[in-house]
Amino acid sequence: MTVKIDYTLYRPYVLVGGEEFLNYLLVNVIPDGGMDGRPAATMPMAMVPVIDVSGSMYAEERLETVQRAAHYLIDQLKPVDTLGLVAFADRSQVASPLTQGANATQLHRAVDSMPELNVGGGTSMAKGFKDALTLLQQPAYREYARRILLLTDGHTFDEAECLQLARQAQAQDIVVSVIGVGSDWNEDFLKQLASIGGGDWTYIRLQGKPGDPGYVPVDEQIQQCFAKELSAVQNVTASGLQINLELTPGVAIRSVKRSNPQIQDLNIQTSDRTVQLPLGPVGRAEDYLMEVVQPPRKPGLFRVMKVSATYRSAGNAQPTTVTQDIVVQYTSNPLEANQVNPQVQQRVQEVGIHQQVEKATRLLASGDVEKATRLLRNASNVTQRLGDPGKTRVLNEAIEQLAGGQISEDVKKTIQFGASQTRKLNE
Repeated sequence: MTVKIDYTLYRPYVLVGGEEFLNYLLVNVIPDGGMDGRPAATMPMAMVPVIDVSGSMYAEERLETVQRAAHYLIDQLKPVDTLGLVAFADRSQVASPLTQGANATQLHRAVDSMPELNVGGGTSMAKGFKDALTLLQQPAYREYARRILLLTDGHTFDEAECLQLARQAQAQDIVVSVIGVGSDWNEDFLKQLASIGGGDWTYIRLQGKPGDPGYVPVDEQIQQCFAKELSAVQNVTASGLQINLELTPGVAIRSVKRSNPQIQDLNIQTSDRTVQLPLGPVGRAEDYLMEVVQPPRKPGLFRVMKVSATYRSAGNAQPTTVTQDIVVQYTSNPLEANQVNPQVQQRVQEVGIHQQVEKATRLLASGDVEKATRLLRNASNVTQRLGDPGKTRVLNEAIEQLAGGQISEDVKKTIQFGASQTRKLNE
């Protein structure tokens, strides 16, 4: 087996009663080792950075930063890794076809030439997105771990088309990740794009100076961003992972979120009592948190759902399917019913912090500073209890700014990104 999947309920015991009960199911997906202790086979990699060279990218040295990031990425490629490059503004142009890392010099030249390309000065991200999809849809790369990486400030007039293209990519097992650049990148759009595409969103913070709270040099941010992206695509042991939930009558799934390494709403497909979760390639440990509504029952064992996970291991044309029943014990013993799994509890609390920060951001947009501040204080209190000083610091920075009547765009982005990150379980 090249994928290990564990299922853990928040409450394995449920108190008998006359009302519906909200429980949580944590699904851990982990790339597993190969047979007989040998390393598992991995899929070859094909990645296409799609680089914004529009007029807005010349502010704050954004384009220069993105070019440095692309050069760093090329330097980290293995000789057999494959990389293409697309630049876009009003128009799009393939700056380099898919090229192996052994030809790094050719790729570096393509990055250097991007500002000279005749692609206009406006922004049509969808055109660059289409060119990247076309490169990765070539028959020669269908058995590769494929990834599109958008580097942009996120300002484009064709957002709806980009979101549809992300859906097309996700349906073909092509992951879409996003790196925002600068102080005013369009976080709402880029976060949604990454969520649909099954990838991550992050950003390179250009403001600040040494000595500022939380300051990280730009080159260090670049290394952190690309180390995660490369690791995820260079270590894919299986593709096309899909988890199907067959719910017992009376059971409902209220929501599903990816809860590690980044909190995101998950695209789910429902039909009658069946829920389908298309999760795509498996190249790193991830987990998913489900809100499960259970019906009132008499004492005894109860099958909440039957879970089937299907994936295709690297180098294996035949899919693997693993099934498991998720069972809970209804009890009249309050002591049993009070038992909770601490790992699931950690994820529930982290998702709760994320939801409070997202709601606070919406309240700030509507001008309700008082309620937003109250939510951020609540979130800060929880991060302190969880022993997460990084999140506590950025939340308190936002609260201090709000006490002065306003909050900077940079700090708003920082608290949203910080709240979306989760730690290893039991860390």
